[in-house]
Amino acid sequence: MQLALFNESAPPVRNARYEYLIIISPDNAVKKYAWECNRKVKEILENEGRQEPMVAHITLVHNISSIEIDELFITAVNNVAAELHSFPVYIKGFDFFERPNHNVLFISITNEAEVKAVHDKLYAQLEYESLGFKPHITVKRHIQREKFPLVWNYFEQLEYESQFVCDRILILKRMVQPHKKENYKPLHEALLLK
Repeated sequence: MQLALFNESAPPVRNARYEYLIIISPDNAVKKYAWECNRKVKEILENEGRQEPMVAHITLVHNISSIEIDELFITAVNNVAAELHSFPVYIKGFDFFERPNHNVLFISITNEAEVKAVHDKLYAQLEYESLGFKPHITVKRHIQREKFPLVWNYFEQLEYESQFVCDRILILKRMVQPHKKENYKPLHEALLLK
């Protein structure tokens, strides 16, 4: 039948890689606040630095593969979600990571153990070795070290406290080609037990 021609998957793209994120997504109020903080950093730095499209999230797993491994991640997420109950995520204040050439500003998670348990279960399902994990919600990456004190002077004194319910785990995926990155697209969502 002629229609079968249109149902076949497209041929692989040469030199493409596939980037996967398994995440916890906060509610819209937290996403909006993180976006506003990102804009404030840009304002403090007078619009210097990389433009980073950002939607607030907690990354549980980040993977780049030369082949598509959708089913591996979908199975792992479904297995973990089937044994976990929804739980509150508490956030309070700001902190930062120091990288070799830049700093990363983030919103702190106060009940790290619950989020870390989800991360650890995913890593066990995927048979990955965890190299350490600090749950956080990134506000801005790639802040130049010499300019970071300007940013930190503002955020260190800013009081922020909120919470949201983690009731699902999401998988995002994008294709990465030389000199081109697509936006992430939702691949799968698994609801946690009530």
